[in-house]
Amino acid sequence: MDTFRTIINIHKQDLQITHEDPVLFLGSCFAGNIGKRMQLLKFKARVNPFGVIFNPSSVANSVRLLAEGKIFSKEDLFLFKGLWSCFNHHGSFSNPDPNACLDEINKELTSGTEMLKQCKVISVTFGTAWIFKHRESGTVVANCHKLPESSFSRQLLKPEEIVKEYSELIKSLRSQNPEVKLLFTVSPVRHLRDGMEGNQFSKSILHMAVRKIIEDNENCFYFPAYEIMMDDLRDYRFYDEDMVHPNKQAIDYIWERFEYAFMDKNTKAINQEMAKLVSAMSHRPLHPEGNEFRVFCETQLKFVRDLKTKYPDLSFEKEENYFSRSI
Repeated sequence: MDTFRTIINIHKQDLQITHEDPVLFLGSCFAGNIGKRMQLLKFKARVNPFGVIFNPSSVANSVRLLAEGKIFSKEDLFLFKGLWSCFNHHGSFSNPDPNACLDEINKELTSGTEMLKQCKVISVTFGTAWIFKHRESGTVVANCHKLPESSFSRQLLKPEEIVKEYSELIKSLRSQNPEVKLLFTVSPVRHLRDGMEGNQFSKSILHMAVRKIIEDNENCFYFPAYEIMMDDLRDYRFYDEDMVHPNKQAIDYIWERFEYAFMDKNTKAINQEMAKLVSAMSHRPLHPEGNEFRVFCETQLKFVRDLKTKYPDLSFEKEENYFSRSI
């Protein structure tokens, strides 16, 4: 027997992404892992303007808020245990100062709204089909912010509810941006709070919904991040210490599969050059004042300036400043 694992066959997709294509990532951990890597490699990627969001309903609401260009005010916040927070946002936006909280929320919203208008691709990752409704307001929240469980009612979305909401959302998006394409994934991260059976049931609902959305709407695509993690990388050595989240080795492998599916030869060649630059930027010398590091920085500065000439539409200001200061 030559093969001791189940390899997921990844096919080249009609959707091809280049460094010139604006891409908006929304949703669960895949959005952050892949989106942030694309940012490092100089893609025009925008990642989670509302922070990490897990359920399809809250992701859809985030898109509607971006399309509306909503500006949040103090009335949209609440105070709990010394922190001002918003039910539409992840806890990373929470702050003891309401004005600081709002400044960060609205800065991200403004940037996200501009991206939504021009983006070629919206990548949506569903994490769970469970939603929490705030009892007082009746609204679905993106994050409970550690409020008492009694403040919320818990509900499992049905596949047809997700399909209906996203079919309407896609129609609305394309009325403003006819060329936008949607790329769906289901997060491989398990929500153990629901128990193993509850988690599997939830993921099944998400898969059923995504399949129907893609069948019913043109220019919608699926990337099997869930299947790669669960079937191809079926081993706990590919998980972080919590045994729930993929580790770096797994993320690297999933990225390679993603790159193969959605990027052409030229784009992958640019990625390789950008990866060298990322590696150089992460280098931490034992003796930063020494001649060896100075020579290293001079070499990298030349590399950066060559890249600036080769790719004039990409920004290398941060890298150029860093290596210039280090000489």
